[in-house]
Amino acid sequence: GVAPELVEEVLFGNCLMAGQGQAPARQALLAAGLPMSTGAVTLSKMCGSAMKATMIAFDSINAGSNEVLIAGGMESMTNAPYLIPKARGGYRIGHGMMYDHMMLDGL
Repeated sequence: GVAPELVEEVLFGNCLMAGQGQAPARQALLAAGLPMSTGAVTLSKMCGSAMKATMIAFDSINAGSNEVLIAGGMESMTNAPYLIPKARGGYRIGHGMMYDHMMLDGL
């Protein structure tokens, strides 16, 4: 294993971020017990998000900029929320549309 304090940065790909709070990669590293000083990057490149995170980590280690990084992807399409455009301002008379975030932005 690797000591948590040796991990310099965490890079995670995630494309459906609505409803997950700010900085999902940061949330994951803190939940994993890594120090608060560990850097975090969340990438969104649709289906290629995790691959891009891994490529950036590889390039950073290969260039000598970092020694220990964690890279990968995280997603829960099951938990993708439903979106209701214009609901914040309030609907007046008539129907409003609800959209499945997974279908709108994910597939």
